[in-house]
Amino acid sequence: VHKLGGKLKLKSELDEGSNFYFTLPLNVNNAEHLFSPLSGERLHIGVFLNKGHMPSSKNLIRYLLKMGVYKEQITAAKRLESIPSDTTHIICYQELLTDEIISWAKKKKLPLLVIEEKFLSLMGSGSDDYTIISQYSYYADTLHKFLADTKSMRILVADDDKINIELVKAILQDEFCRVDTAMDGGTALEMMKKGIQEGYPYSLVYLDNHMPVLSGSEVISAFREYEQNKSDQRVFAVSISGDEKKEDKGGDMFDMFVGKPFNKKAIKETIVLAKSFL
Repeated sequence: VHKLGGKLKLKSELDEGSNFYFTLPLNVNNAEHLFSPLSGERLHIGVFLNKGHMPSSKNLIRYLLKMGVYKEQITAAKRLESIPSDTTHIICYQELLTDEIISWAKKKKLPLLVIEEKFLSLMGSGSDDYTIISQYSYYADTLHKFLADTKSMRILVADDDKINIELVKAILQDEFCRVDTAMDGGTALEMMKKGIQEGYPYSLVYLDNHMPVLSGSEVISAFREYEQNKSDQRVFAVSISGDEKKEDKGGDMFDMFVGKPFNKKAIKETIVLAKSFL
């Protein structure tokens, strides 16, 4: 250590033990990040833990922050009821893992990661229901892949009536998805295109016909042409024009029609059908 220009130090306390550590003056030859930064605004991670997990969880949080996740996107919980509705990923310590959590995550189609606490008790066991990492090992690569590979369903509600928007959002609040909004057709079209450009396209869009700038039919017509050349995923488009005869002339451009006033059952059905497209 001395020959490399560093210093070796120790802190020692009687009957407690000693810590040895050193510093070295090093130059960084490659400043590239080991992992591409995650977009924290797209993530909301629910972590099942208790006070006993705090030392280990500090390391977990450090990894998440370095990967680009914001503190506001991480929620600590002890019960399922405490998990926010916009959660995209679940992390659970082995001690707290239950069949209820496994089945719940599976039902909600949320990726589940389990942190092994008892050395070698889970590693190698294999499971299709969750990913396993050990708190005793380096797991940043597995954690990054777990967060980067899966994203929550993204939905756009476009209507120039704010009450209609809030009503649809209220119906969708338990669906564990990300809901964005637009109040004119021009903005809606740009948001849909940007979703593809960012690699996080909308899976489901609700388009009203009578919007400023562009109508719902004009939005979906323009987007279908763009989508065909730019994306492998076809958005599930729902007309919410309020006219079952589809006077907006969206025709085959739309996959479904939902009339006003909105019916909760019909909105829920659009979610089921949209997910079958994924």
